[in-house]
Amino acid sequence: MLIVSACNKLEDGPLFSIYSKTKRIKRSWKIESVQDLKTNEYHYKEYDGWILTFEGESKYSKKIVYNGKNVSETGVWKFENDILFMIYYPNEYTIEKQYQLLRLTQKELWVKDDIEEIHYIVY
Repeated sequence: MLIVSACNKLEDGPLFSIYSKTKRIKRSWKIESVQDLKTNEYHYKEYDGWILTFEGESKYSKKIVYNGKNVSETGVWKFENDILFMIYYPNEYTIEKQYQLLRLTQKELWVKDDIEEIHYIVY
């Protein structure tokens, strides 16, 4: 029997995984916490109901609950090394967000940008 494991250099692991990053990220995630990196404050309840889903063919969808209203976002995603790019096109504009991957397991996804660190768990 041959077992192949992939080395992972993410800041918070895992050190090894038999699944690729692409296979691990393709699922629905809910926000567990968000840390504002400027104030060091953590936010939890403000993100109740937010769902991020990574699908095949590098597509994603995001359900956002803001001021009691549901808002959705759809776009495409890709990895370049340990950077997650999420690109969407609201009102004929292109918005690209880049997140450094910190942790990606079957049950946890941690990312950060210059503003915040977001911890997701499987939905």
